[in-house]
Amino acid sequence: MKRFFTKAANILFPPKCIVCGKIVDSDRLSICPDCAKKIAYNTRKCSVCGKPLDTVYGDLKCARCANTYRPFVRAFVPLLYKDSVREAILRFKFRGKRSYCRTFATLIFLEIKKSGYIPDYVTFVPIHFVRRGTRGYNQSELLARELAKLFGVRCVDSLKRLKNTRPLAKLKPKQREEMLRDAFAPKNNAKIEPFSKILLIDDIITTGATMKECAKILKRTYKSEITIAGIATSV
Repeated sequence: MKRFFTKAANILFPPKCIVCGKIVDSDRLSICPDCAKKIAYNTRKCSVCGKPLDTVYGDLKCARCANTYRPFVRAFVPLLYKDSVREAILRFKFRGKRSYCRTFATLIFLEIKKSGYIPDYVTFVPIHFVRRGTRGYNQSELLARELAKLFGVRCVDSLKRLKNTRPLAKLKPKQREEMLRDAFAPKNNAKIEPFSKILLIDDIITTGATMKECAKILKRTYKSEITIAGIATSV
């Protein structure tokens, strides 16, 4: 029955490429062949934080990860936050294009699948209730729930946001870290077994300050191995 309604919906409202709007065959990976060739892939990247690499410091690590402790062990980030990728993410994040989460989650899933990694749980970076009330949804949660389905594991709402921080985009790394200090806390009712593998999801990874703060809390609370993933990273 569910399959019937999905087919009917696809006939009435055919899936469209999230980049150019052209009708495509699948709503699971809604990118047309032309756009798939043109979008900015994150091909040469740090194995720990997922940032694009100019110089390699052993084991495909960037300079920061080679010399700085990270509470997460690896990152999966398939795209670069630029041009048409940036525009598609902004539509997903701010203009109500929730359906994009299926395509973005599939791109992340395919990136992870190549490594053989399988998480025990998927969780996400929370947003403050004021921002959620304004936007109507948390885009990172949408991604996490789709990824949990693809992996066949539970998506856990494990963190809460205590501070409604101002946008971090124009702040320097140290300012971001200061702004995010004590901004998150673990949720008491999250059912996660200790020493498990947790996949932490956000939409965009820039300096990694948000992921670092959330991963630190999860690692401390559950004694778990934390892996992070996002749609894109800044160049």
